Amino acid sequence: MTKFLLLFLIPLVSFSQINFSGKIMDAKTKEPLLGASIYVPNSSIGTTTGIDGNFSFQLPIESKEIVISYLGYNTINVSLDLSEKKDFSKDIYLREKSNTLKEVIVTKQKQDKKWFRQYETFKIHFLGNSTIAQKAEILNKEELFFTEISDSTGYKLIANSNKPLIIKNKAIGYLLTYDLIEFGYFNSMETGKQSYYAGYSFYQDLIEKDKLNKKKVIKNRLEAYKGSTNHFIKSVYNNTFKEEGFKLNEFIIKDNPSYPSKEELKKLRDEAKKTGNFNLLSNLPSKKLFIIGREYSKDDFVKLTLENQFLDFKNYIWINYTKEKPDPNYFSNATSQTSYIELNSKVEIFSDGNFFNPLSLLVYDYMGWKKIGDALPFDYKP
Repeated sequence: MTKFLLLFLIPLVSFSQINFSGKIMDAKTKEPLLGASIYVPNSSIGTTTGIDGNFSFQLPIESKEIVISYLGYNTINVSLDLSEKKDFSKDIYLREKSNTLKEVIVTKQKQDKKWFRQYETFKIHFLGNSTIAQKAEILNKEELFFTEISDSTGYKLIANSNKPLIIKNKAIGYLLTYDLIEFGYFNSMETGKQSYYAGYSFYQDLIEKDKLNKKKVIKNRLEAYKGSTNHFIKSVYNNTFKEEGFKLNEFIIKDNPSYPSKEELKKLRDEAKKTGNFNLLSNLPSKKLFIIGREYSKDDFVKLTLENQFLDFKNYIWINYTKEKPDPNYFSNATSQTSYIELNSKVEIFSDGNFFNPLSLLVYDYMGWKKIGDALPFDYKP
């Protein structure tokens, strides 16, 4: 089974708001920083500082963190506690990057055939390959640099960026600034194909600025939203997932007792090399057994407290979204949008489709196949 694994860094946002104001300055000189960005990650909620370093914007009261960035300075993320639900003001100091770090940052890889090959792999597993994602363009791709490892365990590609990536997607009408924290793509016989990425993003609407076809963009945004992780979480919170087209089942993955042991595999490989009959290896049974069990209701995988809801389950959950066909660029024999999810620990979910801790939720197959090129800000309203 080819697996598409998706990890998230996702903010918590709500629609009750307070005013957050302040000033962003150089930590050493105390000089104001013009054009510094401050935002709720993975949303369109934020602003930039004026000539005096001041900022002011409406902040959702359930926001858990904000990100502050400025070119040449260390990006920081600040945890928030807005339980008092009162407007507040705060001065923020950014530290300039050290000379040693600057030397590393300005170093760019030569964009030769090897770099472009690595970039194409990165683009597929970061932006994605859906009809909408193919419209996305990284405007400053030259800031990317790659580390490639090939050994007996398989292939690994690591990507980093000197600066936040600027991604434009006219299909869904957003300019996305993405502060890439980490990216990895793996391909091994043991685990198959897997990819993950983590970072902070800020969305700017392009409909008016670029004079885009509003009706077409709205249609594309809705297409990207339907069946997405955000759509799924929101429908689970509201207990409307069945009505909205999600069919959930217990999903069990376990070792296949018929699959040969390491010693048996070695004998088969040696025999295949000796005889030239590699059908001995191609006709092996599946290493894992995939079992779809009973259908789930909300009580089977969500734990409720007086004020909170948590995803909390064992094994996996099989998700079949029935109201849309798969993207034509997905597997040619796919007839439905099927995914499955796994938990590292329980995950709190919210009414607007957000969840926390995002690193505790792993998403596979169709929803994992959809990448940043299909992502919408978490304050998007269908």
